[in-house]
Amino acid sequence: MSWSEQVKAEQQAAEAAVAAAATASFTPTTPAPPPSSASAAGASDGGNVAVGDDPEFTTSAEKMEALKKWGLGYGLDNREAEIQVAMADPNSPLYTDVDSFDDLGLTDAILQGIRVNMKFSKPSAIQAKAFPLILAEPRSNLLAQAQSGTGKTAAFVVGMLSVVDGSNPKTQSLCLTPARELAQQTYGTIASMGEFTGYTMACLVAQDKDKKKKKRRGKAKPGPPIDAQIVVGTPGTVIRCADDGSLNLSDVKMLVLDEADYMIAGNMADNSIRIKDMLPAGVQILMFSATFDDDVWEFAAHTVGKCNTIRLQHKEVRLKKIKQFTVLCDSDDAKFDVICEIYARLSVGQMIIFVDTKATAQDLANKLTAAGHSVSMLTSKLSPSERDAALDDFREARTKVMVATDVLARGIDIQSVNIVVNLSMPTDDVARVMANPATYIHRIGRAGRFGRSGIAINLILKNSTDAKNLQRIESFYGHKTTPLAFDEIPSLGEAFTVDVSENALVALENDDDQGIL
Repeated sequence: MSWSEQVKAEQQAAEAAVAAAATASFTPTTPAPPPSSASAAGASDGGNVAVGDDPEFTTSAEKMEALKKWGLGYGLDNREAEIQVAMADPNSPLYTDVDSFDDLGLTDAILQGIRVNMKFSKPSAIQAKAFPLILAEPRSNLLAQAQSGTGKTAAFVVGMLSVVDGSNPKTQSLCLTPARELAQQTYGTIASMGEFTGYTMACLVAQDKDKKKKKRRGKAKPGPPIDAQIVVGTPGTVIRCADDGSLNLSDVKMLVLDEADYMIAGNMADNSIRIKDMLPAGVQILMFSATFDDDVWEFAAHTVGKCNTIRLQHKEVRLKKIKQFTVLCDSDDAKFDVICEIYARLSVGQMIIFVDTKATAQDLANKLTAAGHSVSMLTSKLSPSERDAALDDFREARTKVMVATDVLARGIDIQSVNIVVNLSMPTDDVARVMANPATYIHRIGRAGRFGRSGIAINLILKNSTDAKNLQRIESFYGHKTTPLAFDEIPSLGEAFTVDVSENALVALENDDDQGIL
């Protein structure tokens, strides 16, 4: 059976299931409106969203706006994964999940932010397990692995808000992220959820003027004091602010490492450890990511010390709501032809194309622009203001295509992204030989956020290193991507219809129009 025939068969089965459910005891409810953003960066955890009457989104301005705000699904991916919870102390009280925010002992101000601003009604599956480990007294460290789109950001944000003493103006919660874009996005979530607390907050990321400062020699001059009870930032900027005396870390109670596997590996490790050593003894450390390999777990356990853990099996890490395809190409020009065919034939909400080098990003962006496409580009070569402008244009749907290196692979949430294209397979070495399964999962996770449907397309040169690396990634996660011929690309549009029907069935079965965090 060809791919298009398979899609049609799945579509007919899904539509029949929806029709059967609708005529049974289930009564459809009106979906709750999507939560509004509290900042320009946008909040990174979404509530309940719904598609319009027409599941086939077109590229009109009106439909584009709806797609951007409402997405393609029904909220967070709340499936029960095979999660392993291990307590650091075997003599700890019996561990139990929570099923209500009211059971967490949070202040009314934090609960108000969760329900009013974020539009959430109950914890997601991963949060039901994480909250007791984060909030229980005495406070304990936590290493937590959670699938993309399950609400891990909100889990640690609740923790960060919960430890703050409002009468103490010093910094008490600190979150480190690997990239400025993710730091700004996380700050948006903290600001939204913590709006009613009155806590002061700051986002510390590099600015254009900071690059000029790096060229100057001599001791850094003290900067203006950063009076923020909650701080989120990138390691380099946090260190600079601590070194020049503008950031006082003497009262920090909680340190969060977001995308922790990246934060404690390679060049980031030294900065993360340096910041940890600046903090008071006994600080609570939370480490969250969608991917941890065995070496990172061992290193994190050694660095953090005694800690509780939440861990997924390899088979649970891959994203089941994202259909993955592979197109074999004869040349780089053939890859470009595939990208143009995707753009022309599919109802693209927005699309991210991942490349391996900054030079490749610039070249591809130039070619797409010359072909008449609206394109943004984001790499580490750009200045901070240029990076902000590129991401803002993409977030606001002024451009439909983002060409990016792996600087954008982790954590960024843009609801209308429904297609990710890998121009090359991610690698974890300078020679670009060895496959990086973790980065692959983070890349394709930019589509299908919060349980929504998405498509990932890998463009692979025949008999290449990329072909071998794709096989390694498939083997690592125990999942084969679907071969796709060039002339089958138009049929991919039907995949969204199938998944929307499946989501509709889930919504009918749940009979729940409340947000899920």
